[in-house]
Amino acid sequence: TALARLDAEDAGIALLDEPFSELDESAATLVRLAIERWTFERRAVVVATHGHPELDEHAVRVLQVAGGSVTPA
Repeated sequence: TALARLDAEDAGIALLDEPFSELDESAATLVRLAIERWTFERRAVVVATHGHPELDEHAVRVLQVAGGSVTPA
C-alpha cells in the first residue's frame, strides 16, 4: 500500500528501506517494476537494501555503507 501511495501522490522522491523484505517473488517483482518505472520517469529513488544487484542497472549512483563508512560500490 505504501507503493500505491507513492504513485498516487506522484512523489518526486521515493525513499525505500528494505522494500523486498518478507515479500514473495510476485510481490518483489511488482516492487522492482515500480522502481524501474520511477527511474524511467526521472524520479529520485533511494533504496536501502541488502543484495539486490539487479537494481544497479537503474542506478545513477550506488553506494555501500560498511563499518561506519559510505563508499562507492
